[in-house]
Amino acid sequence: MSKITQNWVLAALQEADSERSKLTERERDIFGLSSRRLKHFINNVNAAGEHNYLEIGTYKGATLIAAMRGNKINAYGVDNFMYDDR
Repeated sequence: MSKITQNWVLAALQEADSERSKLTERERDIFGLSSRRLKHFINNVNAAGEHNYLEIGTYKGATLIAAMRGNKINAYGVDNFMYDDR
């Protein structure tokens, strides 16, 4: 398991500010409640190496997919979809 350091997080945020990550246009455009910048940031942070990623409240899965794209992680999403009428 890899350790995510403060420097790693700051570098991931800098890359996200420049809209750089492993995300393709398809992943960036998945409908969700998160901005493109956040999707880039989540993807960059999870590039640190093999580790576990848990997302509570996945909604449409936009950030969960962003976390997994091109990264070697064990990702888990939890949602009951109780309030999704679409």
